[in-house]
Amino acid sequence: MNAFKKMIQDYVLRLKMNRIDNSTAFIPFDDIRNAIVFCDTSLSSEKKLIDLHNLLSSKKINCKLLMYVPSISIEDSNMNITYVRDKDISWKGSFIDKTVNDIYENEYDVLFDLRNSSTVLSDFLVKSLKYKFSVGIADNVKGADLVIETKGDIKKFIELIIEYLKKLKS
Repeated sequence: MNAFKKMIQDYVLRLKMNRIDNSTAFIPFDDIRNAIVFCDTSLSSEKKLIDLHNLLSSKKINCKLLMYVPSISIEDSNMNITYVRDKDISWKGSFIDKTVNDIYENEYDVLFDLRNSSTVLSDFLVKSLKYKFSVGIADNVKGADLVIETKGDIKKFIELIIEYLKKLKS
C-alpha cells in the first residue's frame, strides 16, 4: 500500500509543480537580505550547512536552513536546521508541520540549492519555496539560475558563492 500512496503522491506533486511559476530576478549581493539554504541527505555533514549559515549571517543576511530527510527522530535533529520529513507532507503536497509551513510562506531573495541529485519530492520542496534567484551546486539538478559546479564540495562552494555573486551585476 505504501508504494501505491507514493505513486499517487508523485503524480500529484508533478501536477502541482507544473502550476508553480518561480520568476527569476537577479538580486545584487549587497541587496540580499534573506536567504534559504536547501539540502537533502546527499550532504555529507550538517556542519558544512552550519558553516554556510554562519558565512551568510556574517554578511548581515538572514538565513534559514532547510533539510529534506525522509525520516529522522526529533532527538537526532540539529536545532539550527528545519527538517522536512516524508510524514510532514501529505499525499496532496500540503505541509502538515507548522514550522515547515511557516518557512514555505516566507519569501527569500536567494535560494542556495545544495542537492547533488533530485527526486520528485525534493524537486517539489524546492519549487514550492518562494525565492527570486537560485544558486545550485550540481548541473544535473535542474532549476537553478546559477550553477557553481564544485563536484559536491560544499567548502569550495562556500568560498565561491560570495565571489561570484559580487561579480554579477543586474
